[in-house]
Amino acid sequence: MTTTNNKEFIPTVDGKYIPRKVDGINDVEVFTRAYKHKMNILLVGETGTGKTHAVRDFCHKNKLPYFPLNLTESTQVEDLVGQMIPDEKGGFKWVDGPLTRFIRYGGVIVVEEINAANAGVLFVLHSILDDQRRLCITQKDGEVVTAHEDFWFVASLPKNEPVLMNDGLVKIGDVVENNFKKYESELKTIGDNTVLNTQEKEIFCYAYDPQQKKNVVKKITALIKHKPTDFIYQIKTKNNRTCQLTGTHSVFKTVGQPVKVSELKKGDKIIAPSRLDNSNKGNGILDLELIRDNYPEKPILLNKQKIWWHRSPYKMNRYINLDNPELAWLLGFWIAEGSFCSTINNKSAKLDIVSWSNKKYSRIQRIRKILKDVFGTESYTVKDKRTGVYNIVCGSKCLAYFFRHFKITTHAKEKEIPSFVFSAKQNFIDSFIEGMWEGDGTKHTVKRKGRKDRIEQSYTTISKKLANQLSYLLLFKGIQTAIYTHKPSKHSKDGCCRQKTYQIRIGKTTTETLLPIEIIDIKKIKTTKQYVYDFEVMNDHKNDNFIGGFGAFLLHNTMNPDYEGTKPLNAALKDRFHVSLYYDYDEVIEKQLVKSDEIRKLAAKLRPLYKKGELLTPVSTRGLMQFEKNIEVFGHDAAVESFLNRFNRDEAQSIRGAMELIFTRKTKNALVEEANEKVGR
Repeated sequence: MTTTNNKEFIPTVDGKYIPRKVDGINDVEVFTRAYKHKMNILLVGETGTGKTHAVRDFCHKNKLPYFPLNLTESTQVEDLVGQMIPDEKGGFKWVDGPLTRFIRYGGVIVVEEINAANAGVLFVLHSILDDQRRLCITQKDGEVVTAHEDFWFVASLPKNEPVLMNDGLVKIGDVVENNFKKYESELKTIGDNTVLNTQEKEIFCYAYDPQQKKNVVKKITALIKHKPTDFIYQIKTKNNRTCQLTGTHSVFKTVGQPVKVSELKKGDKIIAPSRLDNSNKGNGILDLELIRDNYPEKPILLNKQKIWWHRSPYKMNRYINLDNPELAWLLGFWIAEGSFCSTINNKSAKLDIVSWSNKKYSRIQRIRKILKDVFGTESYTVKDKRTGVYNIVCGSKCLAYFFRHFKITTHAKEKEIPSFVFSAKQNFIDSFIEGMWEGDGTKHTVKRKGRKDRIEQSYTTISKKLANQLSYLLLFKGIQTAIYTHKPSKHSKDGCCRQKTYQIRIGKTTTETLLPIEIIDIKKIKTTKQYVYDFEVMNDHKNDNFIGGFGAFLLHNTMNPDYEGTKPLNAALKDRFHVSLYYDYDEVIEKQLVKSDEIRKLAAKLRPLYKKGELLTPVSTRGLMQFEKNIEVFGHDAAVESFLNRFNRDEAQSIRGAMELIFTRKTKNALVEEANEKVGR
């Protein structure tokens, strides 16, 4: 039994923890046996998977003192062990820290985020985790404290930059994880790296070739995934390019001279891609039978020449030439001006519609001609008398699925350039850019005293991904860009300006392959990403590289890839734990705790985004339970706002869109009614 000194730390509230099997073992049974034999336990898993809750509930039921310690890099030894403080007599007295107190008198100490501890704290933990279970307090004349028989130590661990592939900008984590899953049996471990040899596989990205002196498509020879190494740095250059790397990752000062990011400072110059070589052979003919294959549940019919929706009068061509510059212009213009909408015909059948809006009738005529020539579909025009805007409508549902196949969305914030555009011939890319610019591009004259007036061209969007993609696409023409971010304006009458916007400004055109750019800011930033990824693209060792980042950087290969987050658990310290349990979100347990199917569907949609690093805030079971409780107490709308407040502003916007799709009006009412019934009972 523990002494009375720590009884005030015994948890008084039953957390109603539901035991689960972790790695096939009942976790509560593991706790019981490990506590009996005083075996140190390491719990690994995402935030909110129940690690801390499990231990607290175990302590409550067994009447054991419990104390959680959250470690950060700034946590000092004195915060854990104790220190001398002034006493009432003008001298000094020793006060035990929480770790020392529990070692003396017994109880369960839970050290969370143990991998965030600095070297001094880790040194202290080493001594209490070995078999002798002793703590030497050097600050108190070297006093040695032997752990109480009821002392038990538990620790827990928390469980992307775009790169230019041959078929477009892709998050590096997606490339690595997808191929790791595809070739799981071929994975190898080299030191702390998980590596997939891809020399015999057809995986390509853009890289600088020192022999050709061009930025060209090259084969990726290895994909690498790595555990934590060090902190992340954000580099910002004069033309507003940004990139996030760890201090051990490198960029280039000159060709063949890689330099670690941690050694860079403001004012340094690094080289970046200024022109991409286009040797693309094009994309050929697309058979729209793939639409029917991708949507087998849909009533899509086809013959040798046409494809159409069951009972629809709108038939379109089955074979589409993806190298047609007119198609390129149409896609570019649609990204700027197009949208999907729905209508009800006189038979009450829902019909998807693709529509474009513009004040220039000549453009509308061009669109109708392209629709007829490329897709074989008819369309009609409607003019809004109030605004003078022409709307062209094409009622082909198969055409809508064609656009969706290439991830061409109607949501302005989620707009992106189809990946196949990056593998298209140069005349296709030129027409695509022309179409985008005719939709959302601007050109105006800047007056300059004593100098010639300057024509300034720019493109504005609220999609960060689209802005980055366009800056890369313009490099095929050697056009230099700068991307400026504008904060939302509360007083703007323009709805677009009420959100963060990205403006791509056109600069000079160059024939040079690489140009120096000046660093205007470099700083450490906080992140919660759990892995980092790397490519190996073989040249000679000093010139191994690939192209990535926001606005294009030349990145050096490394077998110590960047980890955007905390450090790995010291191997020697990890060896001190007798038992390791790995926690993940348990669907069976969560179904018992969160009754709403819609709330669980929301979690299933958001968690993959967190693992990819697209969300910085985890979606925990605890958070879902609180969301459901808030619906009961405050109503649906207030509960939604409270849930969204957990995330940053940008994250909340995209999550709100997902919630609107999942929580229909009928669902909202059902949730509130269910909550009211609980209150009534």
